[in-house]
Amino acid sequence: VIYETCNPEIDSIYFEVMDETKWNIFEKNRKDVAGLFFNGHLQKYSHYMDLRNFDKAEFNRCISSVFSTLGSERNDVTAEKFLRSHFGDFIYEKIHSKVLKNMYGIPAHKLSSLAIKLTALERIVLFDESIMVDLLNSSLIRSKIAFPNQLALPDVRENDQKALYPKKYGMVHFVKEFESKLEALGVSILKGVSVKSINIENKTAISITITSKKQINKNLELNHLIWSAGLPSLACGLGINFDDLTHEPGPRMIYVNFIFDRPLNSGELYYFYCYDQGFATHRVTNYSEYCPDEKNNGIYRCCVELWPSKIGLITENFTEGELIKLAIKELTFFSAIDIDHKVKFVRVETAVGRFPLPSK
Repeated sequence: VIYETCNPEIDSIYFEVMDETKWNIFEKNRKDVAGLFFNGHLQKYSHYMDLRNFDKAEFNRCISSVFSTLGSERNDVTAEKFLRSHFGDFIYEKIHSKVLKNMYGIPAHKLSSLAIKLTALERIVLFDESIMVDLLNSSLIRSKIAFPNQLALPDVRENDQKALYPKKYGMVHFVKEFESKLEALGVSILKGVSVKSINIENKTAISITITSKKQINKNLELNHLIWSAGLPSLACGLGINFDDLTHEPGPRMIYVNFIFDRPLNSGELYYFYCYDQGFATHRVTNYSEYCPDEKNNGIYRCCVELWPSKIGLITENFTEGELIKLAIKELTFFSAIDIDHKVKFVRVETAVGRFPLPSK
């Protein structure tokens, strides 16, 4: 989905490009319906870790741990320091240290605090709705403890940001409409090319050299260069050597795409993560829930994102058939599908790259 920026000047562009009638528009509690497989349960009500199933002694220690940090200054230097200062030592050592090590393969003191944001680890579920309704009045509490039912959350948001997804399945429809609008304005869009070099004269970019798969070089003169593709690729274009900068590759990703004959058993979730050990699954995306037209046509699309390194496996050692079996086995364990689900289509994507490793 596309999230609005809450800047009307930018957000209006989405509807200039594609008419409002062609969008699914999700707002308030429907903006992002996410879940989690944690502690042996598929949480259909929240993507924050629910600690209410812990035994009474451990649960009481969790309450003590998080409340001991109220009013303390948060430390953002590393993921470990963030979590210790945010939730206390007991919760960090019992839960977060294991989750992050299982996910990324390195301990939390080697991870940036960015890791907390990538899969929303900054809150936990501790109390039922009746208690949380009162506690929501405290911004300190809200920053640490999540409301236990995302679809029943009272209106406490600071903005009215919406999420957008085309009514016709696939963000490609928006991209194509955007492309045709730009071309109508006289914009040339070059495909299948890369920037070989940015040519400088008097400290000004005067042209770029582009190359295609056929290794045909072409110079394009310019008055202005606006670069939106990140600093590493800009450095390459400028011929800057940054071999001395280290880069740690993140987990290798595999996408296993399914069409089932009926909906997943995951309620109204758009997607859910898996934090428990022993599973290769990182995330399951349930497209049918934010593209209802698909569901109305009896098409139930699902993508299982596998990180084989989570269970010590090397992706290259697996056949596509084995990856499909692994995805189905884990979906079944999550109770997201059962033996009556029939696979109408499946495709494995192995060349999707790596998830960024948010290390220090």
